[in-house]
Amino acid sequence: MAAAIAAGGGSAAVAAAVRTAEIAFYRSVRDSAIANGQQCAQLHQALRDLGTGGA
Repeated sequence: MAAAIAAGGGSAAVAAAVRTAEIAFYRSVRDSAIANGQQCAQLHQALRDLGTGGA
């Protein structure tokens, strides 16, 4: 995200960088939850909300 801002990116570029970071975060937390036998339905929903289809 900082790279998008530093490169002088407009709001669309910054928003795309934020979305990409959020997807990576939720996927990481989801994978950890699965590995530890925890529920992750809310994480799947968050990923669907971000447009990934839950994956």
